[in-house]
Amino acid sequence: SDLKNVLATMYGGYTLNNNFSIQGLSVPVVVGLDKASMQDPNSLEKLQIKSPLQNRYYPLSQFVSLSMVAKPIQISTFQGQPSVMIHANFSKSYSMSNAIQFVNHMMATHAPSLQFQYQDNAREYLMGNHQTLLILCLGLICIYFLLTVVFNNLVDPLIIMLTVPFSVVGGAFTLHMMGGSLNVYSTLALITLIGLITKHGVLIVQFANNELRKGATVRQAILEATHHRFRPIVMTTLAMTLGALPLALSQGVMYVARQDLSIVLIGGLLIGTVFSLIVVPLMYTLIKKMEKNPVPH
Repeated sequence: SDLKNVLATMYGGYTLNNNFSIQGLSVPVVVGLDKASMQDPNSLEKLQIKSPLQNRYYPLSQFVSLSMVAKPIQISTFQGQPSVMIHANFSKSYSMSNAIQFVNHMMATHAPSLQFQYQDNAREYLMGNHQTLLILCLGLICIYFLLTVVFNNLVDPLIIMLTVPFSVVGGAFTLHMMGGSLNVYSTLALITLIGLITKHGVLIVQFANNELRKGATVRQAILEATHHRFRPIVMTTLAMTLGALPLALSQGVMYVARQDLSIVLIGGLLIGTVFSLIVVPLMYTLIKKMEKNPVPH
């Protein structure tokens, strides 16, 4: 307690009860070290403390050993353990996903025994990715069941939905090749691709089913459907691609993050359209030939 009182008085300052009077002004008297000594670590060795036994003053070095150690001013804890919160800003070439990958690699390489958690924007980004996956799965399920109501069977919607993985992978691959990142806008574009690509399959399957009702064979029906629906499918793809092109070519500060939306749409639509014209007719032919009664009711 004596050491604590000496350090608190000298470095924190102690105000005496009696003030000093100067020309009628009452000035408080504060005991403490001067500014130069407070900034000099060696001033600790000059401090003296009074021994209650011998009634003499001795330097602090007689009672304690002094060493210089770097310590934070305030020690914060997380779950009962000392912790440090690090804030960082991104450079122009880095995004949130790049930063998280960098931190994960650095922690695994240089400090594998330390525990760490993301906070604020990084935590919201990670939670958003998990929610996005859930929304994507729910979207696929909802679209599938809506198509089952439209076609009144479970097979035709499955044929239509087979092009969705190719479109989503194509959009993600294009985003990666262009140096984009997975954010709110690119995620929205991936979900939008599901509806746009399934529309191509609906056009082909619906026309082919009508041809089957007229008495055409499976091969004739799918060839007619692909031939007659080729132009509407290409026109839809071109309309969406050209509509997203200005956003991809924009250079404004407000459009940098939104460029990922246009990149995913353009890449996913172009790649998905190609596979729609190949996968849907192929799978339609194989599945309908395996059915005992391929003619829809």
